Amino acid sequence: VGLKRTMSVHQMYGTTRTEQNKQNDNDNDKQKRLAMACFSFEELCNADRGAMDFRAIARNFDIVVIRNVPRMSGTAAGENEHNHDHNRARRFITLMDELYEAKCALLLECRQESSKDE
Repeated sequence: VGLKRTMSVHQMYGTTRTEQNKQNDNDNDKQKRLAMACFSFEELCNADRGAMDFRAIARNFDIVVIRNVPRMSGTAAGENEHNHDHNRARRFITLMDELYEAKCALLLECRQESSKDE
């Protein structure tokens, strides 16, 4: 995937949208194969990525799976933690916007830390 920075896709199924567009000129009668990629939340939202990076993913894949999405809250113990959570949340929102605009299907695997009261 051509991104602003290097990123590897650990799991991909099918052919990318770019490859499909090249093939569609010759194979209009064949059933469309969907391209699917799987990422972890940390790969996408803990790194220094922006809209152009997420747009490249959205343009190349029909289905995006994001694993280990943490619970995000507006409160944190310290100022640095709050800024870190805020940046991750902003990246996640930007990613959602790009996937929505490209009409990508999204599958989220969310994790929830157990509370100490349980």
